[in-house]
Amino acid sequence: MNRNIATLLVDQMENYGIEYVFCVPGASIDAITTALTGRKPKLILCRQESGAGNAAVAYAKKTGKPAVVLVTAGPGATNLVTAAATATLEHNPLIAICGQMDSRTTFKPSHQIINAEDLFLPVTRYSKEVTNPDTVSGIWDFAYNKAITGETGAVHLSFAADLLAQPTKLIASTPRKESVAIAQQSDIDAAQELIKLAKSPLIIIGADAATSAVADSLEKLLDNTKIPVLSSFEGGGMVMPRHLGHFMGRLGAFQNQPCNEIIQQADLFIAIGYNIAELDPLKWNPTDKKLIHIANYTPVFAEGYRPDIQLLGNIAHNVAVLSEGLNYSPSEESQLQQKKVREKLAKRLTNYTQPKINMVHPLEVVALIQANIGSDDTLVSDVGSHQYWLSEYFVSHTPRQFINSMGFQTLGVSIPFAVGAAFSNKSRGLDSARVYSVSGDGGVLMCIMELATAVEHQLPIIHLVWKDHSYNLVAIQEEHKYAETSAVKFTHNIDFAEMARSFGAYGITVTAQEQLLPALKEAQSQTGPVIIDVAIDYTDNLKSLVE
Repeated sequence: MNRNIATLLVDQMENYGIEYVFCVPGASIDAITTALTGRKPKLILCRQESGAGNAAVAYAKKTGKPAVVLVTAGPGATNLVTAAATATLEHNPLIAICGQMDSRTTFKPSHQIINAEDLFLPVTRYSKEVTNPDTVSGIWDFAYNKAITGETGAVHLSFAADLLAQPTKLIASTPRKESVAIAQQSDIDAAQELIKLAKSPLIIIGADAATSAVADSLEKLLDNTKIPVLSSFEGGGMVMPRHLGHFMGRLGAFQNQPCNEIIQQADLFIAIGYNIAELDPLKWNPTDKKLIHIANYTPVFAEGYRPDIQLLGNIAHNVAVLSEGLNYSPSEESQLQQKKVREKLAKRLTNYTQPKINMVHPLEVVALIQANIGSDDTLVSDVGSHQYWLSEYFVSHTPRQFINSMGFQTLGVSIPFAVGAAFSNKSRGLDSARVYSVSGDGGVLMCIMELATAVEHQLPIIHLVWKDHSYNLVAIQEEHKYAETSAVKFTHNIDFAEMARSFGAYGITVTAQEQLLPALKEAQSQTGPVIIDVAIDYTDNLKSLVE
């Protein structure tokens, strides 16, 4: 095959270990899709650009590595913007490649012309339209490293169709090993001293720390200190069972969690991999208490987040070194308080209003998933009321077993996230690992098209639609603020089980608690994707999630 710039670009992907290219095709990128034929990066045909992008976001959340999203010019690029913003604000590496019309048309209004470089600039860590064929490898190297280092996120490259078709003899570059930065010992010593002086320290685990390496280091820290731990919505799965007595739950967006008192009494926060986009620090640190920031980048200093000490660089290494020689025992009062929080966390699992006839309570579904999910399985949440139920009540001991969008809080990610998670399992040899996915009946209609992608690849996805005929998270916040709701109710009932069948997936309907387990077992017996349409009773939402 004659080599051209598109071939060179695919060589770059292959050399850098790109496993998947999630794609919605078009004329401006057909040189790339042709060059991908028979190559190692596997081309995954998706149904909509945002869905393709969000599948890549989920792949990054699960693996820590970037996938490529490949879309065509104009509306293909604009449709991808939200996924790129999600990746960047949530610190997930992603490489977005957009086609552009022939370069001779870019100076004037023309078919599908848009300034993609400027379009992606606010939502990526780097955005560039490549115009010189000699710079392709160098720009790829720079963009890839921007995506995976420091404050990780999306990068964007666009290529005109005529540039991609140009013949070339250029050879693709290969990645160089990155040096790993670590904190200075003087900063470690200062952090240890700050912890020893604290009466009520509190660890907060964020999304950027959600790796198995950091979880191992955290175990050592808890062995030596017994300091209570909270996690953000995306920072779960970090506390192992033997330290569960020190886990105080999730940071709640509405400050109504059992851990609130322990937050208020804390005199030192140890923030490990905390992404302030997940939850404004003013929600938990309104008085600017002492703060240790452990991350691989310097944060934006702002109200509620002004670190006294920063341990920058490799998080797992820095936490492990911090724990060395640090013998700290919480006061008896602190230990008693931890016990009380654990009791409250356990009690609320069964303290709920019995659901209405022909409906299911959210905690009944959470309990079902908790009892049946395997150690290699993944739980995905869309955005909405169900996200809060799952985040606050589902317990995992595996980093990134539970994934959701809390930084940009993008509605309509569930099925694309499930697709991306399923492909991440394949890349790790976990083909049979299931992905459980949950959405509301609002969010699922924003991404249902990617069910076709899941069916095409027979991905083991079990997706539960919690149906209440509304945008419920909006509704309960309106009710809390105004004592009434507006623009949130759906008047048409959609049969999602029947819709699943129309895609070639398996569909099940659940209208009572006793149907849940048989429905799940039936779903687990299928080889491909399944949709379970669940009539959900959100009676407890206002008091449990907001008040």
